[in-house]
Amino acid sequence: MEFDVYKIESDCSGWLLKYRVDLFGVFGAFSEMIRRYLDPLDLDYYGFSILCLEEVEEESLLVLHIAGKAIRFNVKDGSFFKLCDFGSDRIGMQVESALDFGWFDSFQYIETLSSV
Repeated sequence: MEFDVYKIESDCSGWLLKYRVDLFGVFGAFSEMIRRYLDPLDLDYYGFSILCLEEVEEESLLVLHIAGKAIRFNVKDGSFFKLCDFGSDRIGMQVESALDFGWFDSFQYIETLSSV
């Protein structure tokens, strides 16, 4: 699966292509993210969510949720590794089902004294 990451132009007049992301290597390493009950042409065939895009120095990193795992993916060179497993919580419910591949409301933390 490939997708594009865009950034807005400085004058807010349009969008510029920043990255073209190719996740096929990740799919090979984590085959459990393939939803075999769906048609391969279905957009939801690969089960994952993008949790964060972080730009640190010269690196651009995606944090992905894949089948109960957090994966760090380097956008520029395509390298990746598992950050953690989400495991089970204290009441016995599988966290994986709680972290389904839907929408997340997440916001980057910005330390400020001003009311946001």
